[in-house]
Amino acid sequence: MAMDTHLSLPQDLWEQTPPAVQAYIGTLAARVVALEALVHSLEEQVRTLQEQLRKNSRNSSRPPSISVAAATRPYRETIPHRFVIK
Repeated sequence: MAMDTHLSLPQDLWEQTPPAVQAYIGTLAARVVALEALVHSLEEQVRTLQEQLRKNSRNSSRPPSISVAAATRPYRETIPHRFVIK
């Protein structure tokens, strides 16, 4: 979602603005640009992580033994026959 950060003042109003305020506005504008770049980067990371979450052994090249579904199966303990009491 892109934001319109190119808000502009009429030239005559900008010229009446004190230099210190102009500098502050310039600093804020640069900060907005940097934050927009960060948001874009984080959105890309979220998309990548969401794609990874949707993958499992059936729709990726991962073997079933390391699949999340395989890892969440309940452990079934087997007892060797020699330890069964009759």
